[in-house]
Amino acid sequence: MNAQSSLVSARLLALPPAKTLVLTPSDRARRAFAALWADAALRAAGKAAVMLPTFDTLNGYAARLWSEAQLFGVNQDPRSLIAPVVEQALWRHIAQQLTGATSAESAALAAGFAEAWQLEHFHVASADSPSMSRISLSSNGELYREARRRFASALQRQQAITAAELLNNLNASEWVERMVPYEHIITTPSFIGRSAEEAFLSKLASYTSEPHFNMGYMGNDETANAEIASLSRHQFSNEREERRAAIAWATQRLQHHVSAKHPQRIAIVVPELQRERSAWQRALSATRLDYNLSLGLPVSKHPWAAAGFTLVGALVSSIPVEIVSAALRHARWGRTGDSLRAISYRERELLERGVSQCTLDEFCSEHVPALRSIRDRISQARGAFSLRRERLSRGQWSSVFEKLINALSERDSALDSGTFQLRASLLESIETWIELDDWLPAVTLVQAQQELIEITDQSAFQPEGSDAPLQVMGLLEAAGVPFDAMWFCGSTDRVLPERQRANPFLS
Repeated sequence: MNAQSSLVSARLLALPPAKTLVLTPSDRARRAFAALWADAALRAAGKAAVMLPTFDTLNGYAARLWSEAQLFGVNQDPRSLIAPVVEQALWRHIAQQLTGATSAESAALAAGFAEAWQLEHFHVASADSPSMSRISLSSNGELYREARRRFASALQRQQAITAAELLNNLNASEWVERMVPYEHIITTPSFIGRSAEEAFLSKLASYTSEPHFNMGYMGNDETANAEIASLSRHQFSNEREERRAAIAWATQRLQHHVSAKHPQRIAIVVPELQRERSAWQRALSATRLDYNLSLGLPVSKHPWAAAGFTLVGALVSSIPVEIVSAALRHARWGRTGDSLRAISYRERELLERGVSQCTLDEFCSEHVPALRSIRDRISQARGAFSLRRERLSRGQWSSVFEKLINALSERDSALDSGTFQLRASLLESIETWIELDDWLPAVTLVQAQQELIEITDQSAFQPEGSDAPLQVMGLLEAAGVPFDAMWFCGSTDRVLPERQRANPFLS
């Protein structure tokens, strides 16, 4: 038996699936534990299909409980849950209003406001309690107090509630017991709750029968103790040396634990994976390992999406000639050979003339037929209004962006599975961005583009693919996900333990 299978003990498998809820710290952990449980249940039952418990994240279940209670008329509170990206955009708008700071400065200020709001609601019993007022009294307290007032006022106007408030409201609601259909509540290992979350878990547990929690405590104690005893530490002089050692460890581990019945699943966790991703890709591609390297890039940073954002921005702003040229030559536009040569020639021509920056119109010279056709299609798409001065709703800008993107395309390009999923993720982000029309006034093209980039920056994209025995992933992605063995890279003072810092708006 491997270490993973020991987590799903016979005692857990004996619980009635329809009456059991398994809560995990993340959606990735939810999927992993559901697959692990299904595998154990199938082997124990010897059947082709089995019934499984309900798997969910704590916040996901809280949101579902709230909306279902509204649907059945049990919850009389009309507020709906605000999307996290909408919440962040609202904080940025308030920060900009209060200070008139630059985009980067207001984004940093908004992050502090949002963190203070979450700390207040996750770590105190009620938003109306006296401690809520005392906790915000710092040297910057007045600024945050005004930001919080505007934020709460906007929530009230739109009848919305944040995820941070939701748990406290559920903890104070008497109807929760009537809406919980489960007899057993199980939490997975690595589930570390904040005070509001712990209170909600305790409330759920009071309605259910034993066992409550924790899956890790109900597994094979001998196996768990053996895993703890096998922990070891190594020192390396640099990242390259540790990367080689980690890959050698993974190779040896997978070779020596070959089992068709109980295949090994191991992980290499790299806290700064985004910075080191290319180095890991090169090192892993030189091996014969069956691996999955987590991408986790924000949607806006993927070249396919970035090419579109770049050219839309170049409609009203001058940007480096090389960047305009590279974006125009991206494969998503389906350029012909003539067009690609014309773009490269135009780039060289402008640079030789000493032109370092230009707009898209300036790049697409009317004297070059292949570029003039791009320019004509863009002019037709944007119509008579001025892109530079016009203020439109986000829904209207979405339609304009779609026309402009279509105008930039020469031919339909084939989408592989990853690009198809990326496009779907981008469209989902656009739909969320349009929700800001209910909260914020009309915007210019530059503001619209900046808002959309900020939202897609918060949407990490990882294409779905086949599972592999070796997973190389970041720190947050690995939280709560079960593995037979794990190598944790880079345990420096920059990574663990996390440096403690006070929120500047809270005392």
